[in-house]
Amino acid sequence: MGDALDIHFKKGAVFTRVQNPHIDKIRDEILVKHGIARMNWGPPGSNGFCMEPSKFANDDPGATKWVHIDVRTFGPKYRLNRYYATTDGAAAGTPMVTLAKANSLLPLLSCGGIHPSAPASVPDVTKSGTKSSPAPISAPAPVPASATAGKGRQPIATLAPSKKCLDFIQGFEKCKLKPYNDAKNYCTIGWGHLINGLKNCETLAAENDSEYNKVKNGVTAAQADAIFRGDMTETLRIVSKCIHAPLYQHEYDALVSLAFNTGGKFRTFKKLIANVNSGLYSACCAEFADITSKGQPGLVLRRQREMDIFNHAVYNSKH
Repeated sequence: MGDALDIHFKKGAVFTRVQNPHIDKIRDEILVKHGIARMNWGPPGSNGFCMEPSKFANDDPGATKWVHIDVRTFGPKYRLNRYYATTDGAAAGTPMVTLAKANSLLPLLSCGGIHPSAPASVPDVTKSGTKSSPAPISAPAPVPASATAGKGRQPIATLAPSKKCLDFIQGFEKCKLKPYNDAKNYCTIGWGHLINGLKNCETLAAENDSEYNKVKNGVTAAQADAIFRGDMTETLRIVSKCIHAPLYQHEYDALVSLAFNTGGKFRTFKKLIANVNSGLYSACCAEFADITSKGQPGLVLRRQREMDIFNHAVYNSKH
């Protein structure tokens, strides 16, 4: 019924409408932080959800009492007719309480601290007038139509990193043919390969470390690529052991990038792993935002870009 959605929030026993500064907090700390939408309008064709600010650059007032989410930057190939509601009923969709009841999650909903009683059965009527199954509570993350090429989520055993995934990872890691200390002061070479543990290059040199000695004078580009392939093999082994749910290609790519960047620590992301294996894909993606080594700027950016891959199949390693 349009290219935008206005979301209103209420709080308190008297149902006071939430407004600034609370609306800005919802935008910044939930929608932007977790990669759901960006502030202001992106360039045409950037294919991302955008939000109207509370005040525009010319001081004109914006969305001060609601969150305005817009799809104007998506190209025509994504804005297909089937994604648009043509009636008020279709726009409203199935009631939240009905969805929760269908998935045995009614206790998760409350209004003013009071859990709702189960509603009378509300039929979901198709055009033919027949009753269809209720939509699952964990609806798939928003995906452009072309991103999956007509395929549903696939068993993880059938997936391999796409070229876009590998290019994304290498775009973030960059290739350095001489040993260097990375942002965490760990000795690194090639495409983000850690040299024998979590020590800096000076310590490894002082210890006469055998692994460091092999590369202390540098490696060739071909050797760096070979090291990258070895690291990727280990990354895929970790992902395949932890993740068992079917995935879209771009969801798999996002998880591979995260695992490559975090190494064996990926196994410790219990909530992320549990969410995806339970089919809670959006909740899984939201966990990316907390894996930033206490807000390290480079990792904050990388997690945001990985969430863009997971949610929207948008691969962007520029930084």
